[in-house]
Amino acid sequence: QLIISGANLEAKNKWQESPLHLATSWGNIKIVRLLLEKKLKLIEEKDIDGNTPLFIAILHGHEEVVKQLIISGAKLEARNKWRETPLHYASFFGNTKIVQLLLKRKPNLLDAKNKNGNTPLTTAIQERHEEVVEQLIISGANLEAKNKWQESPLHLATSWGNIKIVRLLLEKKLKLIEEK
Repeated sequence: QLIISGANLEAKNKWQESPLHLATSWGNIKIVRLLLEKKLKLIEEKDIDGNTPLFIAILHGHEEVVKQLIISGAKLEARNKWRETPLHYASFFGNTKIVQLLLKRKPNLLDAKNKNGNTPLTTAIQERHEEVVEQLIISGANLEAKNKWQESPLHLATSWGNIKIVRLLLEKKLKLIEEK
């Protein structure tokens, strides 16, 4: 009704969130579709932290909204103020299905580094998301990538004390050595 009455679809709140940011946070797919239909450019609007609606949908785990945003052309290589990509977010929040969705469309994001030099793999390791770590390893994440403190994925896994992730990394490294 508000849209029909001429509501400003580009209005933002004090956190610089657009109506699309809010609709994605609520997971309301009908409103998301309606807003995209009326104002597609909202898809790349950034909030105060530099997050597009795609980041917000990932944050809240709204898989259907993520799919809709991807179909509508959301930039999967978008960066927020910490230089994180949507794949960093999905890895941080441990959402394996969204990780798979993003990798299917943009596999080159596997080794994207954020402000601290962390990749989606090191992000998932720090958050102890074993399934996401496994998915990223299977997808070909760089096991030697180091962050700005020169910490590798194996170093982080051992320092966080996650034996299963340490095993996953060592098994993959052994396979790589055997293939050479």
